[in-house]
Amino acid sequence: MRPRPGDRVFMREAEDSRNKIGEAGITNCAACSGGQKVRNIGGGPDQGSVPDAYVLFEDVTVPEARTYTLYIDFTVNGSRSYDRVSLG
Repeated sequence: MRPRPGDRVFMREAEDSRNKIGEAGITNCAACSGGQKVRNIGGGPDQGSVPDAYVLFEDVTVPEARTYTLYIDFTVNGSRSYDRVSLG
């Protein structure tokens, strides 16, 4: 796992065991920062993914209530669209 940049208040890899990933899977990825990645998110069954594939980051803590920027790095094989990120 790469170190947290100084301007970030929280950082966790998607494949971290503290996260829930539904029907998604974890696979090795030499180019990925943690050496692994979560796979099969987005698209649909015809694109190799499954309906209940997601990443849920539980227990995210920040020092104070305010607006924060969410950074997401991802890889994609083919064309996919990601139109939903739920925060709450």
